[in-house]
Amino acid sequence: SDRSVRRVHEVSDALRGGGEGMCRRHVKFLRAAVKWSQKGGVQGDEGLHLLLAMGHEAAGELALALPHYARSGTDAASSFATALVSNSMRMTTDERELLALRAVFLSLNVGRIDLAEALHKCCCASTQPNLLDAEGVRGNFCRQMLAACRRRAPPLFLMLRSTYHKVHSTEPTLREAVERIGESYFGVAAPRVGSKRAGEASPRGD
Repeated sequence: SDRSVRRVHEVSDALRGGGEGMCRRHVKFLRAAVKWSQKGGVQGDEGLHLLLAMGHEAAGELALALPHYARSGTDAASSFATALVSNSMRMTTDERELLALRAVFLSLNVGRIDLAEALHKCCCASTQPNLLDAEGVRGNFCRQMLAACRRRAPPLFLMLRSTYHKVHSTEPTLREAVERIGESYFGVAAPRVGSKRAGEASPRGD
């Protein structure tokens, strides 16, 4: 209920801060709260996902934070982008762009086109450092993938997967995210292992 969620927020505020031990207890509490909100097979409360994402980030666990940011509300896009910026200060340009691309595609993986589009906009607008060059290869890939998902256009997806094969095939997490997008939005099977043109697998049923 809304009252229970508000109570979770109050307890979370009380646990926030302190040393490493308190930080771990905070994350453990929020993980249990998210699990409680997922009863019945739903994705869970967006606000609690955001709290858990921020808790993981505070504990230096960005990889664990990303999926929960992807399940938070659309208005969390700026917080999501800020988290990416703060954790990418010492990264190279390539590493930052891969991180941003992964974050947008993770949002698509959980069916959040709205959040993915808002996050893409924030990443392209970010400076010091720049997360995603809107006119660069990865920026174009991201923008066109969002358009394909919005239009539910399998031919466009297949073209993008083939054209940008080198962008997503060398990074396991990104490759898996693209495969999941193909399966969930377009009914397109993952490329067959050992195929000559991995980016040109056929839709399911062919």
